[in-house]
Amino acid sequence: MLYSNLLTALGRFDEALAEVARARERDPVSILANLSVGWTLMMARRYDAALVEHRRTLELDPQYPLTHAEIAWCYAHQGRFAESFAELDRTGRDPQDPFLGFLYGVSGQRDKALDVARALVRQSRKGYVSPYEIASPCAGAGEREEALRWLGLALEERSSALFLLKVDQGWDNLRGDPRFQAYLRRMGLEP
Repeated sequence: MLYSNLLTALGRFDEALAEVARARERDPVSILANLSVGWTLMMARRYDAALVEHRRTLELDPQYPLTHAEIAWCYAHQGRFAESFAELDRTGRDPQDPFLGFLYGVSGQRDKALDVARALVRQSRKGYVSPYEIASPCAGAGEREEALRWLGLALEERSSALFLLKVDQGWDNLRGDPRFQAYLRRMGLEP
């Protein structure tokens, strides 16, 4: 399934889906294989299909927090913010979760989004926090300069989270910026 993750990161979604489908055929009750099908569809922006797959995964384990987090992600990108927050509640909503900060921002709660970003910065003084994670609530809040600055720092430190930069919907409001385009080129992920 790691190969399917690479294909997804490169935007080769049909090939990635074929890979994860094979993994699920080999082990139809694998939570990871089922979750991967939904995740790949989600990254391909096929949210309704992803939700179907995530609900199938919930049949295997209704409490699996990552499935609820991915459902929340789908809902957020469909503009279904109340449902997204409700799904995050099922994960035990961490107040310093970068996605929560992003969700606050895109749902119009800019101050709360920036509170999460500030909390992550404070946390980074005590232990490691990827600049990529700090950039997420900034992007959600529409703080383009701050988001790009933190992404630049993530690139400098070669953060492993950057592997999805080309396809992650959380960066859509930055894609047209020449600096973002330069980050993609620097990573060999031509826009």
